[in-house]
Amino acid sequence: MRMPGWKVVLLACALAAGCARPDPEVRLRNQVTAVGAALEARDVDSLQGLLAEDFVGPQAMDRDQAGRMARLAFLRYRDVGVTLGPADVEIDGDRATVK
Repeated sequence: MRMPGWKVVLLACALAAGCARPDPEVRLRNQVTAVGAALEARDVDSLQGLLAEDFVGPQAMDRDQAGRMARLAFLRYRDVGVTLGPADVEIDGDRATVK
């Protein structure tokens, strides 16, 4: 069973760490892919490690809340799949948003 709510979390995730390095958009896209892989692997620790400390998701969800939401989903759903669509990346100084 796929969880459409995870698409929202992934596509709304923002603020990957280290945007100052070369090719920040590529790094952000790779980060989103890694978040999807962590979710499919049911690895909450990796998920939280991939999110920036100042991560802000839907409805002002922070990194800890994202981890709790993932744990709850893993308890409720046996199979978790992630489907990533086109990502819209916006970079503004040292902050970035991926939708």
